[in-house]
Amino acid sequence: MKKIKIRKTLSKIYFLISLCIFVLPMAIYAAGVEIPSGTGLPGGSDLKTIVENFMKWILSIFAFLAIIAFVVSGLMYLTSGGEKERAETAKKAMYYSIVGVIVGLSGYVIIQAIESMIKGDQNF
Repeated sequence: MKKIKIRKTLSKIYFLISLCIFVLPMAIYAAGVEIPSGTGLPGGSDLKTIVENFMKWILSIFAFLAIIAFVVSGLMYLTSGGEKERAETAKKAMYYSIVGVIVGLSGYVIIQAIESMIKGDQNF
């Protein structure tokens, strides 16, 4: 019962964080908000560029962590020593890390495709 409450709470927190990271910046960009000048921040970047760079950064960190998880699960499998439970745990971890790599890379490809379609590039 307590695990269910913890999972529900964590899923709500995950939803709010993903909303803040991905949806709100795009809504601000769609509203036409501009970064004020004279703040001492590096210039030459509009909000669209900042959001794109941030999303690419998040996706690259996500893919990097998935690759690290793949390596760790491989080491877990190698060191299982014939124990079926540890080997099965390592196989599951490897499966989920492969899914993580696929999701991370496909997210990057989707962002690039949408960006090139919006810009009107023919080569995407």
